[in-house]
Amino acid sequence: MATQKTTHIKNIYLDPNNYRFIDNEEYTKIDDNKLFDTNIQKRTFKFLEKKGLEDLSNSFKKNGYLPVDIIQVQEIENKFLVVEGNRRIATLKQLWQKYEEDKSIDLGELDTSIFKKVPITYYEDVKSETHHLIVMGLKHISGNKKWGAYNEALLVRNLQIQHNMDNDTIIKSLAISKQELMKILKTLALIDRYKKSEFGDQFKSSMYSIFQAFISAPKIKSWLELDDDMNISNSLNLDRLFYWISEVEEKDEETGDIRKLEKIISTVSEAKNLAKIIDDEKAIQEMEEQNSFAEGYAISDKVNEERVTTLLKNIENKFTEVSKLGSFLNRKSSDKLELIIEKINKLKTTQKQSLFTFQNQDNEVFMNFKSKALSEINIIQYKKLFNLKIEKLNRINIFAGVNNSGKTSLLEAINLLINQNDIYNFVDMQRRRGKFIKLNPLWLHSEFNNKIEIDGKFNYVPIALNIDKVKEKNETLNKDLYLSTLELNSIFGDEQLNSSARLFEDRDEKFYKTIKIICNNSYSSPFSIQNKSDLEKHYARAVNKDILGDILEFIKNNIDNNLKDIRFTKEYIETFKVNHKDFTIDLSAFGEGLQRVFYIALQFASAENGVIFIDELENGIHYGLLENFTKFIQELAVSLNVQVFLTTHSKETIEAFVTNGFNNEDISYNLMVENKRTDNIQIINSNAKLLLEELQNNQEIRGW
Repeated sequence: MATQKTTHIKNIYLDPNNYRFIDNEEYTKIDDNKLFDTNIQKRTFKFLEKKGLEDLSNSFKKNGYLPVDIIQVQEIENKFLVVEGNRRIATLKQLWQKYEEDKSIDLGELDTSIFKKVPITYYEDVKSETHHLIVMGLKHISGNKKWGAYNEALLVRNLQIQHNMDNDTIIKSLAISKQELMKILKTLALIDRYKKSEFGDQFKSSMYSIFQAFISAPKIKSWLELDDDMNISNSLNLDRLFYWISEVEEKDEETGDIRKLEKIISTVSEAKNLAKIIDDEKAIQEMEEQNSFAEGYAISDKVNEERVTTLLKNIENKFTEVSKLGSFLNRKSSDKLELIIEKINKLKTTQKQSLFTFQNQDNEVFMNFKSKALSEINIIQYKKLFNLKIEKLNRINIFAGVNNSGKTSLLEAINLLINQNDIYNFVDMQRRRGKFIKLNPLWLHSEFNNKIEIDGKFNYVPIALNIDKVKEKNETLNKDLYLSTLELNSIFGDEQLNSSARLFEDRDEKFYKTIKIICNNSYSSPFSIQNKSDLEKHYARAVNKDILGDILEFIKNNIDNNLKDIRFTKEYIETFKVNHKDFTIDLSAFGEGLQRVFYIALQFASAENGVIFIDELENGIHYGLLENFTKFIQELAVSLNVQVFLTTHSKETIEAFVTNGFNNEDISYNLMVENKRTDNIQIINSNAKLLLEELQNNQEIRGW
């Protein structure tokens, strides 16, 4: 039975076990015999004060005390413990203490008589704590005075575990749905698993909604193999999930320095959107590699397809609106409409006639850790290279030779081998060769005439690649405009993969179950069109790997000491902007040498624990810069664990590697020459001195 009365503010005590405090790091449950202890009451008041009492204080002064919700208390030994209304009582106590210290204090509209006669309600003959928990739950879970989500959840589970209330009773008592109850209990169960993990000490109550987002997403639950009883079969994926929402310490194996990586997923929005890419392993790998949810989300095919669908739907809706207003079209708006139609037609034509080669498709990496890398390469057939075996490979592998000695073809062959069955990489390589922005299927069909066969060893594992052009005999294939089919077959150890591109005059059709590459890799050529999306990716990774500062420092010290910064921007177009001492300008306005140094250095970030290919290193770079730049390349190769394959026909480049004095034992020197008797290209493994002498005898360009 409820009893209403008034009492002096000093007779009312704050509840130190209130669920409002349960997520506070300093909170510990207080035994019943210490509830009214002076120090405990002071600590409870501080908890409430930290959460903010100023709003209630201002309200009391402006409006007086309005007992819209009467304070609910529990009577214990002639003292009243607050069940509902802790903030209001704490605020009144604060104002009362100030009034007692100074009777002239301005309390506005608050009548001081309230301190002696605070209205309260309490229940007689109530022995169970459950009753008071239900009162709080009705106010702060299903009512209009919400607690934090984690506090609400703990109260619900307390009713179930500590007070043995069954689910139906909790649902009826707190006026919540069964679905909401189960979501709360499952979210807390996942949090319990997190607290027991290596990252458990990082849990904060604010993370509750992130865990709830995971529990609410069917795709995440399926990915975790989570059943209704909260059993998780895929413990590996659970570890990955916990890694993504935690700060992680990473040790640099070279220096021993410890650095802290930020959380990959830190917001509820990111947690909810994770479900959209969780089945897209390419996007997940990018997210992990870049330590950024945004990076993975941005490259997800599924997300981008969804964006296209949404945008087209918006266009359709806008077009419907315009069509209803067709009678209001004037000459200017009609011209605008014609321009839009022209752009749409160009987009349709581009999609039909060109192979879009800038896309990275579902690429999984076989190896992304320190390894032996490439130790042997055998080019059986690629362009003008036949039965070319390359051994004695090192961290830095230099291939020198005169023009048209097959240097670029060599890099292409190794690059194809590393990228295994990546049909997109193969097509993009042809685009670079032809200096196209987009590649026409007719051109590719006519250019590809000889089978490609390459094999080798990576980290002692046999690897191989075969590419051939065939005519399909499939009776169901529509032969209209059909040209041919490119088939890629690759081997990594015991795993065999394949992919293909069916070429038509007006389109291409690609087929593959999955695409895998041996390791991270990047290709730099002074002769190919720079791909803006690739450059943005390299830049983002350089920032993430914390090497952008080193790159800028090198440029300042060796090329332009007035340069302050270089940043990628999408403000108007995708480009790099240089912040100079005297001006801000597009990077393209600077010399070719500065641009090439910047681009090559950025690409090392994308090749971490992998391979980088640099064609004609010296091209566009002043010979006076080569010694310092070659040393910088070697430093990046060591710090990021990158194996380098580069070509040159410059004596100065070879000399620069020799004289820079950095780990000369890490360099392999190779000379590419044409065998006059067989017309085949040969590779002679040499040393720097003999290589320089050989190049000196073939004086074809500067200084020879």
